[in-house]
Amino acid sequence: MAVMTGNSAVKLRDGFILLAIVVNITYFKWRSNQPPAGNVKPISTVSASDIIGEATGVLGDKSAPYVLVEFGDYQCPPCARLFPQIDDVLSRNRSKLRFQFRQYPLPGHEMAFPAAMLAESARSCGRFEQVHRALYALGAKVQQSDLDAIAKTYGVRRPSDSTPTDLDKQLEARIVSDKVQASKLPIEGTPSLYLCTPDQKVLEVYNAAQISELIK
Repeated sequence: MAVMTGNSAVKLRDGFILLAIVVNITYFKWRSNQPPAGNVKPISTVSASDIIGEATGVLGDKSAPYVLVEFGDYQCPPCARLFPQIDDVLSRNRSKLRFQFRQYPLPGHEMAFPAAMLAESARSCGRFEQVHRALYALGAKVQQSDLDAIAKTYGVRRPSDSTPTDLDKQLEARIVSDKVQASKLPIEGTPSLYLCTPDQKVLEVYNAAQISELIK
């Protein structure tokens, strides 16, 4: 009968720990590439006004009765894949539906936060929609050079990483505020979509078909 020595036990333990780390990392990478899915469900933990946030940031016709809110990440592949579907729904329902994008950069995506900062810088000067489109046109493959090029194309100031200004700090605070609001839901991944109805209800939705059906 074999007897396990102390050395062998330590190696076995370390092997299990390493395996657990690899499994967790693999799962995180897989999960960050999977779009959330499910049936429409009401959300009662936040109000419609809270989830929409700053009304001045909402895109579309102010008289449209519905507001679609997305918590997204510019380095998230499912977000990039969903973008044209959301864009199509919005373009076909301009009189019914407005759009609010809120920042939820994931910790595993190193370019997501700089991209979010650029988008918020664009929002502060009225060019959010153009920059938002340009960022998702990259297909979640965001590089520093891409951010520089987008900023130059649309005349948007690039926030500074090394010497942040007061404006940069305000932009960062806005992103932090979005993530704090998201924590009240809570969000399981990106993209996360919420439809705010004319009677101030909040519904979690998962795809363009559900949105189209609800706003008929």
